[in-house]
Amino acid sequence: MLEPLMIMEAVNGEIKLTTVPNGATAHISPAPNIQEGDAVELYVRDVLVSTFAVPRDVVFPIILIVPKQVLLGFVEQDVDFYYALVREGNSQTSPRARYRISHS
Repeated sequence: MLEPLMIMEAVNGEIKLTTVPNGATAHISPAPNIQEGDAVELYVRDVLVSTFAVPRDVVFPIILIVPKQVLLGFVEQDVDFYYALVREGNSQTSPRARYRISHS
């Protein structure tokens, strides 16, 4: 089972745009049986925002950036963040982590 991701700049479930000038930092915990060649796809709501190709010597946590431009599209909304682990066309989706995105 995959763990939900964490947005490191979030406080009490809120991402303030003033604290993420270069985007929000998503931490993805170790995934069971992750292998070289797998892909990790990061989603905000149902929008794919980043893809990471797993190398042989993957280091956890996997860190992906959610661009500020993406976050701006969801200001003053509660938004689900999640990732999918994709292997040979099959995917496993993490539980969703809900964050409120605010201007300040």
